[in-house]
Amino acid sequence: MGWPPRLLLALLILPLIAGNVPAQAPDGQQVSPSHALPQPAAGDGWHSFGHSARPAAPAVEPIQHAFRQDLAAPGMVEPASSEQSSYGAPAIEGGVPSFQEDVYPTQTPLDEYPYDELPPPAAPTFKPVAPPHQHFAPADGGWLGMRLKSTKATGTYLSGKGNTFGMTSLDFRGTLEFPALPGIFATPRFGWHFLDGPASTDLPGQLYNLSVDLLMVRPIGRNWMVHLAVAPSLYTDFDHVSGDSVRIVGRGLAFYRWSPTLQLSGGVVYLDRDDIPILPAAGLVYTPNDDTRIELMFPRPRIARRYQVEANHERWFYLTGELGGGTWSVKRTSGRDDVATYGDLRLLFGIDHKWYAGPSLFFEGGYVFSRDLEYESNIGNRSFTDTVMVRIGANF
Repeated sequence: MGWPPRLLLALLILPLIAGNVPAQAPDGQQVSPSHALPQPAAGDGWHSFGHSARPAAPAVEPIQHAFRQDLAAPGMVEPASSEQSSYGAPAIEGGVPSFQEDVYPTQTPLDEYPYDELPPPAAPTFKPVAPPHQHFAPADGGWLGMRLKSTKATGTYLSGKGNTFGMTSLDFRGTLEFPALPGIFATPRFGWHFLDGPASTDLPGQLYNLSVDLLMVRPIGRNWMVHLAVAPSLYTDFDHVSGDSVRIVGRGLAFYRWSPTLQLSGGVVYLDRDDIPILPAAGLVYTPNDDTRIELMFPRPRIARRYQVEANHERWFYLTGELGGGTWSVKRTSGRDDVATYGDLRLLFGIDHKWYAGPSLFFEGGYVFSRDLEYESNIGNRSFTDTVMVRIGANF
């Protein structure tokens, strides 16, 4: 089966969207991660997570620059500057997964990074970084200072022809932050799925999902961080909309910094799928150096290696596994209202190109197996042969 026009269009559009990177500083020079950072304020709780006790430092005039720590890849932090020398003990980069990368198993696909994008939880390394509260600086105007923190777009092609079920998926989301409420985030999301395959599947040609993920991130002491989230969602073909279309996805996870190179996590993820309603989420992230990340995390393990570092960008490659699929309310071609659940397992190889002061682009491809389609009515259940998939995406 040839490449579908939708995926080819996505391949052409995504590079154009990110074509204006790297960002330029006000003086016209290329931005690099060597700009100085403003001084942190003394405090406790959220503001002091990852910092040892220290006296208040003298105020330093904030320096305007275009470097955004929240867009930097794991292990990439701004080097210490003269202003940072009075911080006291160095901060721990990330310490726990960043909320931006806080992508956990949902419905379909099971998101690229369950413990958030290259890279999921930021690796803890003892290096001077901007203090957590700097990220939540007051914003002008808006409801509670609400502002757009990041956006993401992906296109996924699951090959299918003849008796093989296929799917082309487009996914768009944007994360909103509220500086007046540190640690609170909202992520509206829209997914659009085009189905290919045998008529015997008796499925509509298109499926949709809409959701709003509400996340709270809270530190507990210096070594613990808790993530609590709920995502009211609608999964349907819009021809059959009922109570079965509503899915409440949620998660509760705790992260513990065992050492500068080791982080542990545990909790549960509620998928509200008919085949897999709930999953445990547990594992560890080991970062022996800035170029290597070993994430033995269920349900999405990953091993990543940074192979190139430049003044304004870096590149990673990685091997990962994931669970794909979801549950939708549908009107079958026979006119019968039903609930369809598709599930599969995926082994993927990926490459991630990250700009320090701009978007990141990634590509993934791999093998898809253990593919099943089940109906609530149990009429027409079937399994499919293995296939391949590719995914491209951009984070802004």
